[in-house]
Amino acid sequence: MYRIGTIGVSRTGQQAQFWSTIDPRTDPEGYAKQFGIPIQNIQNANFIETAQLANNAKFVTNVAEAAPGSSPGSGGGLQVVVQQGGTQNNQITYLKPGPWAPATAPTN
Repeated sequence: MYRIGTIGVSRTGQQAQFWSTIDPRTDPEGYAKQFGIPIQNIQNANFIETAQLANNAKFVTNVAEAAPGSSPGSGGGLQVVVQQGGTQNNQITYLKPGPWAPATAPTN
């Protein structure tokens, strides 16, 4: 599963609860539309986290709704909503905003 975010704004690690089944790096604009996220949020993201469901984790699937400010016709992507601590093998990769390339972790 995948999630993207911005350090200091998004929660990271095993407490994170909303995941997608699609890697946003493959088609950022399509991802933004499918998950109802303004494209600016994706372009400004500075980390991507990957994980797997933990054994016996409680989860539900949910259809993503369009967020305010997203493009018309947005939403409809499948989210996985996981109980707190319901993921394992979490890996965080830091990204440079914009066209993504691996970056180093923030030093602050």
